[in-house]
Amino acid sequence: MTPHRQSLIAAPERFAAEPSKTGACPTWSHRSDSDITRLGEPGFVEADLVAHSGPVASGSYIQTLCLTDIASGWTECAPLLVREQKLLCEVLTELRRLLPFKLLGFDTTTACS
Repeated sequence: MTPHRQSLIAAPERFAAEPSKTGACPTWSHRSDSDITRLGEPGFVEADLVAHSGPVASGSYIQTLCLTDIASGWTECAPLLVREQKLLCEVLTELRRLLPFKLLGFDTTTACS
């Protein structure tokens, strides 16, 4: 289990923080207390979009959407030829079908601070 996943389970109060000033970064502030305490059961995933662009993030390149279950570490990944909302939603729907448990929560890692 990664330190990030451990922190999700050990310190759920940090996810009740106020939204960012710009409103651009998603937070867990809309989650209920019951969702936070359930992080130890399968179904709460962390999503990452990994760019395979090399040292320069311009032009066309493949990205990989990875979903990792916080409790079990179960990971499903799928390639994206372009970073486009409709395609991302379609791939996410397919990944949900592949998970051996119901998707209960979805968290993304952002570069916001």
